[in-house]
Amino acid sequence: MKIKIIFFAFLFFFATRIVSSQNPQLWGMAHSGGNDTGGTIFKINGDGTGFKNYHHFNNGALPYGNLFQASDGNFYGMTQSGYGFNSSKGILFGFNPNDSSFSELIELNYHPSGSLIQATDGKLWGMGDSIFNYDISANNYASQSNCDWGNSLIQATDGKLYGMNESGGINNEGVIFSYDPIGGVYTDLFDFDTVNGRRPNGNLMQAANGKLYGMTQYGGMHTVGVIFDYDISTNVFTKLYDFNYNDGRGPWGSLIQLSNGKLYGLTPLGGANLGGVLFSFDPLTNIYSVLFNFNDFSSPQGSLMHASNGKLYGMTWASNGYEGAIFSFDTSGNICTNIFNFDFINGAYPYGDLIEMDSSLINTVNHIVDSKNSVIIYPNPAENTFIINLKTEVRNARVEIFNSLGEKVYSTAMIGKQQTIYNTFHSGIYFVKVSEGEKHFIEKLIVQ
Repeated sequence: MKIKIIFFAFLFFFATRIVSSQNPQLWGMAHSGGNDTGGTIFKINGDGTGFKNYHHFNNGALPYGNLFQASDGNFYGMTQSGYGFNSSKGILFGFNPNDSSFSELIELNYHPSGSLIQATDGKLWGMGDSIFNYDISANNYASQSNCDWGNSLIQATDGKLYGMNESGGINNEGVIFSYDPIGGVYTDLFDFDTVNGRRPNGNLMQAANGKLYGMTQYGGMHTVGVIFDYDISTNVFTKLYDFNYNDGRGPWGSLIQLSNGKLYGLTPLGGANLGGVLFSFDPLTNIYSVLFNFNDFSSPQGSLMHASNGKLYGMTWASNGYEGAIFSFDTSGNICTNIFNFDFINGAYPYGDLIEMDSSLINTVNHIVDSKNSVIIYPNPAENTFIINLKTEVRNARVEIFNSLGEKVYSTAMIGKQQTIYNTFHSGIYFVKVSEGEKHFIEKLIVQ
């Protein structure tokens, strides 16, 4: 009987996913506005309907990064200001999307502006006046290494954390660095300068070819930023493209890669209407293309996200008298659509990126998961490869991967605590099921 209950719960899980994948639920944060003027946490459907604020920041305010969904299903993030809008401190918080409960976890001694990631050790990692980690289960914060001001980290396929500082280095124009979370070793890899770009603002991303890609806000041939790559196997930095005023300038966000191999990003300034652009960059040919010039809604500050319906989503700081907008972009026809306007009462000036979450993931997994056999997938979103990590050793486990329609697209045996899988899937949302006897765990996987 227990096996039948699990099976039907599993079918229900994917049946609900079919509906939501056509109109995904997107979560994000507004930097200010809302009931207490300190920003909000909100949810909106991919077609622009159903907008609702689920939290109004007061003690701990002005979120300046992204929400991050950890392996426990909860969201985590940081604010720039602390209790009583203390501008010298911020907080690290948790938010349960299942019951909308908000938890102030740690008061920080600085005002962070980046986002969190979850590494293969299960801890949340971030940057502020230092590289730090936060143990979810123990509610323990630990500063690991001093660094100049930065935004967000990534963990590459070699297991190291990589990031960029906005300042510091030989030229005081920022650096690319690595940090080994096992050995605790910080390494300055590249020092930015006026020629190769300076003042990086977003974070790095690892593309399918294994290289790290990023952007700077200033520097380069036209002084308004560059696109670059960094090969972690050879430690070689290459400037790939110089932004200019006509094709966009001063990017604040990060790049993403779609299944066509191209990188996509935003600039808040420049372009035909001076309101920023949405662009693509082909790393094989180094061809840069402006796909959309912002006008009526403009000045996108963050990055794009790729939703399960195939569309790209982002946010702007301006929109015909409003305090920002949420937009969708259809890559098949290069159609950009304003789907929602912020009016300060419902939030204002969104800076971070949107994320996608399916509420049925939490509700259903609670019924079919043995929590003692928890799983971490890294990197997630995945590109060329991803790793499945188990907290406990297994002997006869099986890994199955299902697409958003509930169709099995991959199956293999898992021996030990770790399995590397080479990604041959199309971009979208998948669900990784690890089974050992009657123990089951399902984790969401995003493929870019």
